[in-house]
Amino acid sequence: MSDSAAEPTELSPSPGLALVIFGTLPVLAAFGPILTPFRGLFAFRVMSVFIIFHAFVFLMGRERWRSADVWLAWTTVSTIAAGLLGFGRITPDSEDPYSEFLAVSLGLLTALAARAWQRRVPGMYLLLARGWVAAGLVVCVITAGEVYTGVHLPGYLAGAEPAPAAMFGNPNALAIFVVMANVWAIPARRSSGSLWRASTWVLALASVPVLFFTGARLAMVTWLLVIAWSLWLGLRRSRHPLVGIAGALLPVGAAVTALVMLPLLLGYFTEIASSGSSGNVRNQLLKLGLSFAVEQRGLPTWPGAFESLMVQRGDPLSMAGLVNAHNTWVELLVQYGAISLLLLLGWLITCAFTRSGARDETALAAATLLVLGTVNSSSLGDASFWMFVITLAVASRTPAFAARDIPAREVVAL
Repeated sequence: MSDSAAEPTELSPSPGLALVIFGTLPVLAAFGPILTPFRGLFAFRVMSVFIIFHAFVFLMGRERWRSADVWLAWTTVSTIAAGLLGFGRITPDSEDPYSEFLAVSLGLLTALAARAWQRRVPGMYLLLARGWVAAGLVVCVITAGEVYTGVHLPGYLAGAEPAPAAMFGNPNALAIFVVMANVWAIPARRSSGSLWRASTWVLALASVPVLFFTGARLAMVTWLLVIAWSLWLGLRRSRHPLVGIAGALLPVGAAVTALVMLPLLLGYFTEIASSGSSGNVRNQLLKLGLSFAVEQRGLPTWPGAFESLMVQRGDPLSMAGLVNAHNTWVELLVQYGAISLLLLLGWLITCAFTRSGARDETALAAATLLVLGTVNSSSLGDASFWMFVITLAVASRTPAFAARDIPAREVVAL
């Protein structure tokens, strides 16, 4: 069903409320467990519960469903059902299964709920994009302080390496968040005023040293592709007289980018063949994860099961002591089953080919998420991973008129 213009009703949330919630949500996701009044009750999760409650009580009854909504809804049902059925088999070796299941459930339900909010708050997509820019800048500032002082925030992965991790605990998770923020900086750059546009380029430049210090090579390559795509998109849409000159120089820029990326990619793939290296260990973990899935015949196990299966059936000593999947998609396959994984991948493909007003960004975001899902040790419990899914859900349904900047008075009028 095609998505029409937003239709506020007497049950529509106020623009001010949406500004507070969705403008700050990426920042809350970045801080994750650091902002928590009680154990496990993160500020991000509290806000997610409110979004879900408001949407299901006041908005869902009048909602129009599209194909992407159906994919996401079935993904949510399948994943939550798999987690609930697996609770009876949780073993002591499982890594924080209840917290992970809560993160997965809230992430998917919030993504569904945010799509219901989006039809009644025309500027919500831009609010989220600007929230990502603000969160990315905050993360870069904290990382700079961490590098300068050598002092890490609570939750840092002690003994791993001296690389910065800001509030994420893991350098790879920090690199992933920075790349994610650069993806959603594109709509903020395209549709905002000069201050926000300048902020997006500050974020792009600040991302360079952050990614360098984390040492996450696949994230670096992804960031280069995101920036290159953003520049190409800007040239394609611009009518400035200098665009012709810039277009002529584009092949040169592409060649330089390829030369920068080539050593990073060659080093990564060379490591896969080197016994004991990071790349080789990741490759072995991938093979083990797929073997677990084959043994289970694609059926779900239980939340946090991968770590337990590694201890019981794997060989952690040959994996440098690692028991995490280091691949979100394999982790999802093993723990929540093949059906849940296929439904989520189907939703990503649907998003990539959506006809929304943000179709360029949704295609890029879907492809980026597939790559970044292979960078961190585990992403299913990370608020920032689900924050990206939530933003993609909103972007994939945003009509053309709402993908541009809308003054506050127009939002109220709409």
